[in-house]
Amino acid sequence: MSDPQSKRDPSAPVRALVLSGGGGRGAYEAGVARACAERNFHFDWVIGTSIGALNAALVAQNDMDLLLEMWRKIRTSDVYKLPDPGRLRRVIFGQQLGFLDNSPLENLLRQCVSLEKLKAAATRVGFVSTDLCNLQTRIFTSDEIDTQDELIDILMASSAIPLFFPPRQLKGEGCWMDGGLVRNTPIQAAIQLGATEIYAVLVEPNQVDTCPTSIMQVVSRVMEIVFDHSARSGIAHVNQHNRMVELGGLFTNGNGNGNYCLIDDKEQLNGTAVVPPNSKEDLITKSAFEFVDLSKKKGLETKRVSLFIVTPARQNVGSLLEIDPVISSWLLTLGYDDIVRKCVAVA
Repeated sequence: MSDPQSKRDPSAPVRALVLSGGGGRGAYEAGVARACAERNFHFDWVIGTSIGALNAALVAQNDMDLLLEMWRKIRTSDVYKLPDPGRLRRVIFGQQLGFLDNSPLENLLRQCVSLEKLKAAATRVGFVSTDLCNLQTRIFTSDEIDTQDELIDILMASSAIPLFFPPRQLKGEGCWMDGGLVRNTPIQAAIQLGATEIYAVLVEPNQVDTCPTSIMQVVSRVMEIVFDHSARSGIAHVNQHNRMVELGGLFTNGNGNGNYCLIDDKEQLNGTAVVPPNSKEDLITKSAFEFVDLSKKKGLETKRVSLFIVTPARQNVGSLLEIDPVISSWLLTLGYDDIVRKCVAVA
């Protein structure tokens, strides 16, 4: 999305697109990004984790056609291979940390993503990953990535689902894996990077009442629980942040409508965070105070954050671990149509 910063109104909010993990459901995010691009709705930041990190890279480097083509063509076999007996043996004896071989995904990334394009782009990008050695979750921005190989390592780490895919060392250290373990919807990361207007794409599965019948389904269900908790935690973080802004005397305009999504630059974007139905207000925590204090120490002006949630109108949104071109094409259309139907384009 090539929107030169020099053309942006300096008083405009810092706008971020947040892309969550969800495996094969990531095609929905690509449809959302396409609709925004066609309506000249640009983002200062695109921040992703897991499959959202891969989408974020292509969105930020302004390769929308490549992103759409990829989702219309790739299959599960283009992302990972089932284990052979030798790999299973290495996993059992601790010589391999991942049942599935995701080298096809690495080959795909080397063909699609470019550090040179990311560094030249007007839209900045951030990728989230978690280190299992020290439980640290980090945002890696294109500004701090030095080589193409390092970019590939970060993307592979961010999408390394535990048990399924092997972790990565970054700069020779750590055991970095899927950022969705802690921040599947990296709303907190967007706030840390200075975003004041956040559009978070949440791709959630159907409500199910059946028991899993395979190890793949068991791990998939566990990841769904983690992902759901992460999304709720991100929304709660926005509430805490905004309450701290108010208590700190920094909040000046509390009027807002909390709409599902607003694609325009009008005054209604002073909206409040969108909170899930029946959710309770969170208590103000010590960490929230520390966040505001840290901002003041850095000389930053802490501002209220507007959060807008983008979710599928229909909940049948595909599988976490299976990718099929037919389903992906349907998800692309669904994401695109949801934005066109529910959002107002820039005049």
